[in-house]
Amino acid sequence: MAKRNGYFQIVIEGDNTFLHLVPAEDGGEKISIHELSDYLERKDFYFDILELDDCINSESDMMYLLEDKRSILESEMLKLDIAPDGMTVKGRFYPPFKGGPMMTKAEILGDLSYNDVVYGINEAEIDRFLVDREYCKDYILAQGKPFIESKDGKLEYMFKTDLSGRPTLNSDGSVDFFHLDNMCPCEPGEVLAVITPPDPGENGVNVWGDELLPHVPYTPVFRYGKNISVSPDGLRLIAESKGHVILDGDKVIVSNVLTVNNVDTSTGDLFFEGDIEVSGNVQSGFQVSATGNVTVRGVVEGAKVKAGGNIVIHRGVTGMQKGVLEAGGNVIVKYIENATVYAGGYVETDCILHSLVSSGDHVVVQGKKGFIAGGNVRALNYVEVKTLGSDVEVATTVEVGVDPQKRQKYNEMLVENKEARKKLDRLEPVVKAVGERVGRGEKLAPEVIAQLKDFSSMVSRYKDRIKRNNIDLLKLESEFKSSEHAQIRVTGKAYPNVKLIIADSAYMLRQVYHYCRFVKEEDEVIMKAL
Repeated sequence: MAKRNGYFQIVIEGDNTFLHLVPAEDGGEKISIHELSDYLERKDFYFDILELDDCINSESDMMYLLEDKRSILESEMLKLDIAPDGMTVKGRFYPPFKGGPMMTKAEILGDLSYNDVVYGINEAEIDRFLVDREYCKDYILAQGKPFIESKDGKLEYMFKTDLSGRPTLNSDGSVDFFHLDNMCPCEPGEVLAVITPPDPGENGVNVWGDELLPHVPYTPVFRYGKNISVSPDGLRLIAESKGHVILDGDKVIVSNVLTVNNVDTSTGDLFFEGDIEVSGNVQSGFQVSATGNVTVRGVVEGAKVKAGGNIVIHRGVTGMQKGVLEAGGNVIVKYIENATVYAGGYVETDCILHSLVSSGDHVVVQGKKGFIAGGNVRALNYVEVKTLGSDVEVATTVEVGVDPQKRQKYNEMLVENKEARKKLDRLEPVVKAVGERVGRGEKLAPEVIAQLKDFSSMVSRYKDRIKRNNIDLLKLESEFKSSEHAQIRVTGKAYPNVKLIIADSAYMLRQVYHYCRFVKEEDEVIMKAL
């Protein structure tokens, strides 16, 4: 025998109205006091909920007197519960007052239609109820069709995209600047990238007939430069020539490599769309510029080397106060002497002597020498050095926690404000004096009036410039203060007369420190153990 839920029915006998409580059978759900009280309230019957609860808990087939008067006969009832997402409609049927009319299939369908249910109506479930009426039980009368979510397309690169080319520390303490994994060669016909097309998914519909749409999937698109083609099906990126493949942002580039022995009078200045390899030296006064990487296996003298990617110099740079290295990526060089270095990424070297070095990431100075002496070294995140300063206490500055480019912009705006203030100090008294003459009714020459307008316009421009700069200065100062994660690590010895700047806080070393790190805490630079 199948289990059946308990249910209730209104019975009218003589001049009285009763509530017939029918208990559950074979493990079915017993009558819910909340469901029963909700039903009786809908029918405007007054009752004692505690008494009813006791009757239900007795699990007996019993009659409970509701009113000592006759009630109007009512028909079978359907209560619909439509899920908020419109995907399911549950129906619970309640028996008619004893002797009252039963619902027909047409009436049930009419109730669904009245509630705007037009899709996924389960007529088999309705028929099942009409054949074997079970009350206080959920019937799934309608079911929506869920949408099948789409899947984004995928772009996969078939070559190594991280070409950082970090040097390694040898067992004897020297740094290997020569064997670097910073090249990714390719051959004609080689597949460089593959697109997996998006899956659009499948539309759904809720019980109200509203169409449910999956999100529009992302369709990846190849971005690429010359020497590259796309397969006829649009799904593969193919190299057309031999060269060096790199990922610049999201753009795939295959560049040929320009190789020369030396950069001197035999070559002149070099400007190349790709990578440049110099097997010898770059002599003083010349320029080397590449959109990709620049590799020099010898020495860079007082020359300018610029790369959109990395700069690798196997021996070192002797700048002679005019040598400049500028890289969009990393700078890896044996030593830096009397030179200026800018790197969008990190800088790694054996030693820095009397130079200006700026890094958008970090600066590491290790190896056998591993010292920074003289000049200014700046990095956004950290500086790590074996020996900082020297025993003759040469003036040295190390700054971390601030993007060097933003620090330069900050200093430039300070200078610009100072110059604008000087000009205002000269112009404002003149404008005021002439304005007072106009206010007294003096008739001024046309050229004086024209000059007054020009001066007034200049005053407004200078004031606006100072105002805009002040807003930007405040933003930068806020960034400087928030860069407290930065640090300076000394793995050997730090000497006096070294100025440390972390974000917006400075500290001058007055004694020798060993094996420590410097961090900023509560607006002060303090020393901690490594």
